[in-house]
Amino acid sequence: MTEAEWQASEDTDELIAWVLPRAGQHEMALFAAACCRRCWGLLAAKESRDAVQVAERFADGGADHWQCGEAVSAARKAAEAVSLRVARRKLTPAHQAAADAVLAGMNHINPASLQLMSRDVSVALGEPSPNAHHARLLRDVCDPFTPDAPALAGRSGLVTGLARAAYRERLLPSGHLDPARLAVLSDALEDADCTDAGLLGHLRGPGPHVRGCWALDLVLGQR
Repeated sequence: MTEAEWQASEDTDELIAWVLPRAGQHEMALFAAACCRRCWGLLAAKESRDAVQVAERFADGGADHWQCGEAVSAARKAAEAVSLRVARRKLTPAHQAAADAVLAGMNHINPASLQLMSRDVSVALGEPSPNAHHARLLRDVCDPFTPDAPALAGRSGLVTGLARAAYRERLLPSGHLDPARLAVLSDALEDADCTDAGLLGHLRGPGPHVRGCWALDLVLGQR
């Protein structure tokens, strides 16, 4: 796949299959969590919402495999309970699809499970699949055409502080990064003589930007 094809494609299934061997668990887990946050309002069970948050912490090194396992077990039981209530009341199965998306994103980092996760979220939201919005999320957390650790001019204390604040102060429950903070960060980078047009352009782009955004990770030295 060429860079132009990567940037233009709206086929999430194709993009996942191609990029997964080139990406790390950090990126893929945060991509899955970002997709799940799109149907946050459909995650009626607290355990399902907790599972998304544990997945995010796990991706950032703030939770271990045992905590993930406990969260998955609790979310699965909650999903089964939701499924029974849905069947009894003849309600939409969106809650079950959303819970399954959380479990797929947390349990398995492979093309088939990530594709299923994306489709389940699309079903829950009544959107077509493959989902063009999910393709944009994937491009936000993965940029296979940028070196992992380029010499980044301007990684000063001010720039790092702004980057950390942008990573920490998300817009919830969507989980999107604040575009105003990213714009301020890009201006600070430029003032510090950063000339990487791709990096600056991505930070100033329309997004959506989520935790795991490749440009922000570069500034933080997390790639």
